[in-house]
Amino acid sequence: MSDKLFTLAGVSTLKGVKTMRFATGKTNVRTGVLKRNGHTDIALFDLPKPMSKLDAAAWLKDEKQIADAVLPAAKKADRSQKAKDKRAEKEKYEVAIDAMQLGIATATA
Repeated sequence: MSDKLFTLAGVSTLKGVKTMRFATGKTNVRTGVLKRNGHTDIALFDLPKPMSKLDAAAWLKDEKQIADAVLPAAKKADRSQKAKDKRAEKEKYEVAIDAMQLGIATATA
C-alpha cells in the first residue's frame, strides 16, 4: 500500500462515470484541471490534514461531504431519466394509435 498523502479529496464525473479523486494542492487549481479535461459534477474538499486515500475516503464518508455534494446531481439525473422514460412511453402510445388508425382506414377501404 502506498504511503502517499493527499490534501484534497472528492468526486467528479467523466463520460458518465463518477469517480473519487485524491490530489495535493489547491482546490480551485485542481477543479480547473478537471474541468479542462471534460469532468463534470466536480466536488473537491480540503482535507483537515494530509491523509492517505483510505483515511481521506473515510473522512469524506464521516463528514457526509460526498452525499451532500453529489445528491443534487443524482436527483437531477434521476428526474431527467424519468422525463425521458415518460416521453418514450408517450411516443410509443402515439405510434400505436397511429398504427390502429391506419389499420382501421386500410380495413374499411
